[in-house]
Amino acid sequence: MLRTQTFRNNELFAPWVGCKIQVPTKFAIGEQDLVYHFPGAREYIHGPKFKEEVPLLEEPVVIEGAAHFVNQEKPQEILQLIVDFISKF
Repeated sequence: MLRTQTFRNNELFAPWVGCKIQVPTKFAIGEQDLVYHFPGAREYIHGPKFKEEVPLLEEPVVIEGAAHFVNQEKPQEILQLIVDFISKF
């Protein structure tokens, strides 16, 4: 099943391989999120490759004391990030 699903995902996402996200973007992740601790994830998030693929990316934000469900764990902090981000436009 997993192997079939992987191939299906490749088919679905193939048209977007190499595409850049061309809109202003704010990225936040919980400091305790397991994804943030996957090998290479932190380096990608804070390194040049993420910014290369998302040219209008603002500085990524790491929310201390939060894991994967940041919006539920730290709602006021996330709300403030969103309001500050949208207010620029």
